Amino acid sequence: MMEQEDGFILSALETLGQDDFKRFKFQLSIITTEGKSPIPWEQLQDSDQAATLMLLKDFYGKDAVDTAVAALQQSNFRDTASMLEGNVLGFSWKKKKEIEGCRKKYIEKIKEVYQVLKGGGAQQGESLYLDTTYIEPLIIGKHRTPNEKEEEISAIGKKHLEVMTERYSLKYFPTSVEMFFEPDSKGLLPRTVVVQGSAGIGKTILICKIMLDWASEKLYQKKFNFVFHLSCRDMNIMEAEINFIDLLLNNYPDASTLVQEILGEPEKLLFLIDGFDELKYSLNVPGTKICSDPCEKTTVQNILNGLLLKKLLPKSYLIITTRSIALEKLQLYLKAPRFTEILGFDEDERKEYFNLFFANKNKAEQAYRYVFENEIVYTICFIPAVCWTVCTMIKEQLEKGEDITSSMETITSLFYSIIISMLKNHSRTTELDVGRCMRNLCFLAHEGILEKKLLFKEEDLERHHLRVSEVVALFLNKTVFQRGLICQNLFSFSHLRFQQFFAALYYILDNDLEEIGSLMNQRKDVARLLTVSEDIKQKQSKLPARFLFGLLNEKTKPLIESYFQCKVFSPEIKRDLEKSVKAAATKEYGIEGYDLLNWLHCLFEIQDEELVKSAMKHFEAINLSFLNFTLRDCGVLAYCLQSSARKHAIDLTCCRIAGPQIQILKSGIPNCSALELGSNKLGNSGVKLLCESLMNSGCKLQTLSLEENYLTDECTNNICSTMHAMHTLETLSLASNSFKDISIGPFIQLIESCPKLSLVYLSENQFSEHGKEQLNQFSEKLGKHGRVILLM
Repeated sequence: MMEQEDGFILSALETLGQDDFKRFKFQLSIITTEGKSPIPWEQLQDSDQAATLMLLKDFYGKDAVDTAVAALQQSNFRDTASMLEGNVLGFSWKKKKEIEGCRKKYIEKIKEVYQVLKGGGAQQGESLYLDTTYIEPLIIGKHRTPNEKEEEISAIGKKHLEVMTERYSLKYFPTSVEMFFEPDSKGLLPRTVVVQGSAGIGKTILICKIMLDWASEKLYQKKFNFVFHLSCRDMNIMEAEINFIDLLLNNYPDASTLVQEILGEPEKLLFLIDGFDELKYSLNVPGTKICSDPCEKTTVQNILNGLLLKKLLPKSYLIITTRSIALEKLQLYLKAPRFTEILGFDEDERKEYFNLFFANKNKAEQAYRYVFENEIVYTICFIPAVCWTVCTMIKEQLEKGEDITSSMETITSLFYSIIISMLKNHSRTTELDVGRCMRNLCFLAHEGILEKKLLFKEEDLERHHLRVSEVVALFLNKTVFQRGLICQNLFSFSHLRFQQFFAALYYILDNDLEEIGSLMNQRKDVARLLTVSEDIKQKQSKLPARFLFGLLNEKTKPLIESYFQCKVFSPEIKRDLEKSVKAAATKEYGIEGYDLLNWLHCLFEIQDEELVKSAMKHFEAINLSFLNFTLRDCGVLAYCLQSSARKHAIDLTCCRIAGPQIQILKSGIPNCSALELGSNKLGNSGVKLLCESLMNSGCKLQTLSLEENYLTDECTNNICSTMHAMHTLETLSLASNSFKDISIGPFIQLIESCPKLSLVYLSENQFSEHGKEQLNQFSEKLGKHGRVILLM
């Protein structure tokens, strides 16, 4: 467009006679324009038309046409001024229409390219539409303290949800894509926004959504005429020299005739640079050229230097995504950037993700409830990529017709699938390099667990031969903390759960002495890890032990060996674990019994029939009372009971047991000699399920407690017919329910027909005085035979 304007000015000047041209030049030497001095007469005096045009361009730039028109008008060459103005306006209008047409075509292409998710976002043969499946994660603008960072890393379940909710408070400057280029609290407008976040947190998909929303007129329409996506991963493979214009035309060649005009308004351009951490080369090193001319042919490295350092199109806008591990390097190139961080999904966003992933509402609710009950996996679902992996696994089970609550995956296999999915979708490192990096990560994680360390210094990484690589950046985040004038770089795993998994993996990977050196030759003392787990009272501290058992699962071992290119070393480790289980069985557990429940989870993880059977013979009485029992806990207990070769006395008093839990527990009930279910929420429907299970399994219960379970006369016949069929019951507690006189007759018939039933608790029900008297008389009659009915 500038070339055409130059031609119009030159044509206008050539229509002037010699004296008229001299008069025009004189007027040009005295004309004043806002903020600019006139061209000195000494330079204009002997210049011809072409030289005068060059002076106009040098002094006035884009305003050369307006200045020439004004000088012609003040020289009374109004016809010539009108001709020049008309030519330029006509051409400008034409170009404007062409650019608008080009923009519309570009927008349609962007919609076509970005409306469907690619890669890990959709399964083969399926299309997931970004506009209907995208959920914006929590984005904040505040740097956190080391304590706040540790809180985010270590929190689990409801506590983690509370932490995420707190991060939405104004204290942490929550923001959104729409607010990226709005003034800050000091009124400053940024031209560069950095979006950092861990692997799988949603940085690339955020960039794709910005592209789609701009093209769909939902975002930045008035602010930017064009938005361009520059992928660092794609630029890594560009080895030949290229100019910036051709780099843009790689994605949209149709704009080749108009790209100069498009770049002519840099303040209306937004460039999205995705994956800075993935760049394979260094920028701005000594001797590296910084590109400032979009037409100059140079390396992609030099072009990026120019964009980041604002030498190339300095008035344009940038959004740059990076993993935190490369943030410090990125800061060296930027001028006054605004820093933001993606923290992931909170509770509502996770629910919404499940609803969008599963088209069927019932399946979505079933899947979400299943994951929510598993607080270990649910916690790390703050990472969108983890949400996708978990949903995909559940969807596959549902499509096979499996009941996800009864065919439970081990926690270890779930974590393994999540980690492999992240490696496949977010890294291009070879399997050999993966194995080597994994060993080093395992050593770092193991050291942190034993020393109760969540934040690591640079020297910690160096000691374990960990260098910044794709694999390391997948699982480690880097945070710069400032204390006074001193800045300190600290590293952490994306969440404590990942650190615990790698700490357990440390124990079973074979030694690679050449790579690690003497550190690898240390005795892998399993007892120390288990002791640390038992000494710490928090629930999350028990997880490394579960992972360790799960990694020795015969189904998991070959997968690890295949992918990590290593040998799983297990015989000694397995013997140590067996000893630890037997030692634990002889301990006295407190009323909460969480340690005991953790050992049951460990046995479930290993899925070794002989080991489980051997361990369970030591657990005669299993007291898990006053625990908040989840559906997963029920599945674990059922598995262990089903695998046992002996009968067990189970106490689940006040464990929030209801119908769904009974449904899962039923496979383990046949191996129960006593079942304490007092102070729960069974209700009549739950008791009906329990009775069906007792009848169908041929269970030989001796003790059953159903006190304080919201029971009414509706379930009386179920209870009586089931207890009568067993003939083994000695103690039955139905106290603190809502039975009335109508149930007294069936209860008396039950007691009379079951000679072994010697102790019955019926106190705190809704019997009338007449009913109580009837029971008292019957109790006195039975008392002569050593049998007791307790009413009070």
